[in-house]
Amino acid sequence: MTDLNLELRLLVEDFDIDDESQVGALYEHFDATAAQICGAVRVTMNIAVGTDLLGAAKMAVRDLERTVDLRVVDLDLDLVDIREIAERTDKTRQAISLLATGQRGQDFPQPYALPGGHRVWTWAAVDSWLLNHRPEWTAPVAHLSREQQRQLAGWIANRASGLASRQPEHWAELVRHRFTTRMVTASADHWIEATGHFNFVADTTADSSEHAPRLSHVAGAPSSAAAS
Repeated sequence: MTDLNLELRLLVEDFDIDDESQVGALYEHFDATAAQICGAVRVTMNIAVGTDLLGAAKMAVRDLERTVDLRVVDLDLDLVDIREIAERTDKTRQAISLLATGQRGQDFPQPYALPGGHRVWTWAAVDSWLLNHRPEWTAPVAHLSREQQRQLAGWIANRASGLASRQPEHWAELVRHRFTTRMVTASADHWIEATGHFNFVADTTADSSEHAPRLSHVAGAPSSAAAS
């Protein structure tokens, strides 16, 4: 059993950050925050867990939807570059670059993707490494593994009603907002194409009424997540 809380970041719909009733329900029942980023609402949760992180994450999604009356539509992988890692750890970009290139420290995570030739990582991978190798640099929280993230993203996509109607332009705009200030050579279209976000996904652990796979955007899910 882990003594750490699981940090989970979710993209949601049907949630108004100016609605006192919804916001009040979120804060009353969960250790969570909500923020609107370029038209998308992200809820960040801290969840007390045992040994089954994925099971706890699925239960949190169900409880969140039922209690706050919103829809969870995607998993936010919280992608970061060298500058963002430096800001979150209060270290210099040079110090983080030395870690990333293996000049200081060992086994730093491989980049998740290279949009426009720029390295980006999931914060979960970086923070998990820091917890083991530089614990004084970060707060002690647990994260889903990459495989668990893939499974949760597929499970969310299967059960999220109406997710298939979301258009690529929405996600391109969100990515553009996240990276334009730092990665001026990487267009959002390149990012979407490079990471292969659009796949048919299915999860046999979903509730029987929610089995039908949908064509959906799964944030960060590689093409291997497609249902066979």
